[in-house]
Amino acid sequence: MNADEDTAVVERIVGLVGGVVGKRVADLGSGCGRYAAKLLAHNPAAVLGVELSDILADYSRTRYPDSPVARDSFTNLAARGSFDVVIALSHLLFMSTSREGLTSDLRHIRGAMPDYGLLVIEQFEISTGERSWGPLDGVTISEDCRVNGTSQLCHQFTVNAQGIRVDHETISSLVLPGQVLEVIARDSGFLVSDRLTHIAADGQKSTFWVLRAQKGFNYLSDLGDFLESWLEDAHERNALSRRIVVDDRGRVRPEGTVAWGQGASLSRNHPDFIECLEPAIRPLVMEIVDGWGLVTYSSCDGHLVSMEPRPDYSEAYVGVITFSETHNLAVARLLESCIAGCGGEAVVPTVRRRELLGPHSKVAVVDIVFARSGPDIEWERYACERDRETAVLIQRLKDARS
Repeated sequence: MNADEDTAVVERIVGLVGGVVGKRVADLGSGCGRYAAKLLAHNPAAVLGVELSDILADYSRTRYPDSPVARDSFTNLAARGSFDVVIALSHLLFMSTSREGLTSDLRHIRGAMPDYGLLVIEQFEISTGERSWGPLDGVTISEDCRVNGTSQLCHQFTVNAQGIRVDHETISSLVLPGQVLEVIARDSGFLVSDRLTHIAADGQKSTFWVLRAQKGFNYLSDLGDFLESWLEDAHERNALSRRIVVDDRGRVRPEGTVAWGQGASLSRNHPDFIECLEPAIRPLVMEIVDGWGLVTYSSCDGHLVSMEPRPDYSEAYVGVITFSETHNLAVARLLESCIAGCGGEAVVPTVRRRELLGPHSKVAVVDIVFARSGPDIEWERYACERDRETAVLIQRLKDARS
């Protein structure tokens, strides 16, 4: 622990997320609470440390009594409300045995964040070999790090107190290149907004990844009612009054929230359904709905978040709900055949299979994603190619149907 360096790390994170005043912040794997305590000084609405270790959680409460800490796994974060900013430092999320495990962890975190919330994670550049820390108060920690397969490292930690071994633990961590992490992030409901290199006082190099929660990836908490309203014109949900909000770029949505996310989760029988679909993506949604009889739970046309330091937005996509593994596979194959060979320099259409999660639902969905080829692609260039690829996909779906 180094107070000056902890302050510098927190200042950097606050800058990366555009400030935390009035925001709810969660510090995952908060340890002894040093980052959470310093975040409080920046006037957020609330800061919650989440720490699984009884010893560290108790130490944190003793040392920083004004900084709340929950003794819990971060996979339960959604049970504690919604957080605008989440941080996971010290390589926490990479302490996993598989890419699937990391994807699952990220999805749990996404479920506790609103659309456009920011997640900052730290990835260490770890080399193999032996290293040690201390002694501090007579305690020394040593590590023996070895390669374990093609994408994992094995870490053997030993704790010695006054020269006597008191603890021994072996854990694994993932070795992930940046492009792989970007794919995992997208599959988990995030887009890479920024990244930068951090060098600690002891020379340890790490990367801070800033991930922005995608619009609409969030979950339908009332899936049962939604599906019933999709089939029944007289369903009470279809009578809900919704004012449509349009921004200066023509992107539209129902005012307020229909479910947890802000996607177009109105049924096809709702009088505002067509109007609330954003113009650029509307023809594709209607081909899927009217042409193929499929259920779309959400759609978005890429929503601009800020212009500084560059346009930062979620990618256009349309989600299709499926009702069995056979149905899911058939829809995925149909869409994959239609996007085959599509794509340009700015946009790469992809098909994403995943689970739609929520407090009362867990169903499989297939998404058509008009993915950016890189985070620095300009908005106008992306929008132009997206429109062209959307038109191609619609025509191929019509041809397949006929």
